Amino acid sequence: LASPAVRVAPCLQRWSSCGTYERTRIGSCWQRGFASAPSPQPAEQTHTETISHRDREYNDDAERHKRRRKAKQQAVVVPEAAPKKAPKTWQQQVLKQVRNGCWALVRKVGKFGGTCWELGKAFANDPRVAKEWYASGRASLIHFGQWVITGFRLMGANLSISKRLVTKIFSGQELTLREHKLLVRTTADCMKLIPFSFFIIVPFAEFALPFALRLFPNMLPSTFFAKDFGQEAITRRMKGKQELAVFFQEVVQERTQQLIARNSTFADKAAEFQEFQDHILDNDSLFPSTKDLLRFGKLFEEEFGIDNLPTEHLKSICKLLGLSTWGLHSHVALQLRHHITRLRREDRMILWEGVESLNREELIEMCKTRSLRFDLSVGEMRSELRQWLELSGHKEIPIMLLLWSRTFRMVNEE
Repeated sequence: LASPAVRVAPCLQRWSSCGTYERTRIGSCWQRGFASAPSPQPAEQTHTETISHRDREYNDDAERHKRRRKAKQQAVVVPEAAPKKAPKTWQQQVLKQVRNGCWALVRKVGKFGGTCWELGKAFANDPRVAKEWYASGRASLIHFGQWVITGFRLMGANLSISKRLVTKIFSGQELTLREHKLLVRTTADCMKLIPFSFFIIVPFAEFALPFALRLFPNMLPSTFFAKDFGQEAITRRMKGKQELAVFFQEVVQERTQQLIARNSTFADKAAEFQEFQDHILDNDSLFPSTKDLLRFGKLFEEEFGIDNLPTEHLKSICKLLGLSTWGLHSHVALQLRHHITRLRREDRMILWEGVESLNREELIEMCKTRSLRFDLSVGEMRSELRQWLELSGHKEIPIMLLLWSRTFRMVNEE
């Protein structure tokens, strides 16, 4: 038998002449015995087989990942397009209004509870603060009593005057605009006394009066309110009116673009009106003339009527005119239609009596209800009202077109 060194020498020679992959195979064969050891291969051939083996493994992994990715893509369910929401019915709109009112009431109750908690903590820290609370509450009750007595005295005076006005009507005489408005206002105040008497008869119900006024602002009779005609208050209200006037101009622009896009019957006239509106907006010193308003009167009568405008546009007009925006589409449209009818009737009476018969407070109220500037002098407000009456006398000029033309004077005129 050959010595161990002689038997190992050929193996070492074969080991040194093999590549890495071949050495791995030889090592595994040594564990099973020399008899199954593979024959040595040239180094270049072994290296080529190693590279091809790695390529096969890489391709197998890539193919495996590709199959997995394809399976995941097939497993993903593409969501269907959400169906368009159907328009809300009047029952849903009423439910939404009630829900919003309930949430507002809950927030108010939560704030009231927080205030009570803070008062309790203050009393626990210093009980002497109760004397200050007593003095403040006593003063508030006295002020509330004086306020109620003054309101009822003024209302009694209005009732005595209204009694004479009713007698004047039955005798066949005609009322002036001031007398007519006083009679209408007094009649409405008498109807409002029914819910208002609850807060006077029930003890401590006056503490709930602010919450009731928040939900129903017009619940109190007019004699219980003191109107502020100071310059600071007028300037603040005029700033809000100017913002609403700009928004109304944007509403008219949006509506005009919709008419052009859907190729309606008045699409050509709407395109002409769009160019005219852009020209006026680019030149702050220009204002629509009577001839321009007559040219677009038919367009506004057919496409900008109360029945053709959505609820959002009607509410923006109500805000501009100082009306309430609460309610459904039918309620808002009815309220706006009654307001326009009343303006037409008042315009005829003012034309008959003359603008000079109105004082400063009445001129401010007239300009506010017609979306005119009311922060001017008495002479300037009378001039604004004369221009309104001149345009209002044309039947071919709809009220919406007249309101739109006044917004430019409200925004641009200094």
